Amino acid sequence: MLDKGFLGHKAAKIMKKSKVLEERKNKNIQEAKKLLSNVDNIEKLKIVPLLYEKNDLITATNFQIEYEKPLFKPINFSIQNGDRICIKGKNGAGKSSIIKAIVNKENRYKGILNIGNNLKISYVPQDTHTLKGSLKVFIAENKLNESVFRAMLVKMGITQTEMEHNLENLSEGQKKKILLGKSISENAHIYIWDEPLNYIDIQTREQIENMILEYMPTLLFIEHDEMFCEKVSNKSAIILEN
Repeated sequence: MLDKGFLGHKAAKIMKKSKVLEERKNKNIQEAKKLLSNVDNIEKLKIVPLLYEKNDLITATNFQIEYEKPLFKPINFSIQNGDRICIKGKNGAGKSSIIKAIVNKENRYKGILNIGNNLKISYVPQDTHTLKGSLKVFIAENKLNESVFRAMLVKMGITQTEMEHNLENLSEGQKKKILLGKSISENAHIYIWDEPLNYIDIQTREQIENMILEYMPTLLFIEHDEMFCEKVSNKSAIILEN
């Protein structure tokens, strides 16, 4: 004989499980809709680059970074108004050292490096260890337009409460947004960014990408995200070879 009590209990469990699965499915659907809505409502970032008076901003001839020995074979390159160029090479090949030579933080090089007179450079370093103290002091030290800079940070997802924290206590992603927000807020002839997407979330990556394609700043950068490089570059990469 069938145990009706057992069957009833079994049926109730199946119905309960089915209800839980249905609720979970509906929750996933709502979360997906929310994500799509967020994508549609991504805040736009704005950058206001300067046009340099001459066509050539930076040129290098037979250029090498050298410590005990050269890090890469001699390279030649020129950066002109509107160029967006990625530097590519293996880890330790000297990519960051090229950038540091241009922004006057590295002088161990051979060859010729010409940098235009009165060229305004906005630089984003790879690491964030120099960020310390309050945002207020950071703004004053870098002579930033406070309202523009803070608005930029809000668009990139940093809350007003987080802005009150000492910079060294922020997450790596938040610190990188501080550095990027500073650079984007500056008027410069060329923006030089060393791995700008490190620790950056997908939404902010999309904001940065869209901004570059809309405002077309002159940009020299290092980035391991190949899709980003291909999308924003408009000139052949500077490739370092041993």
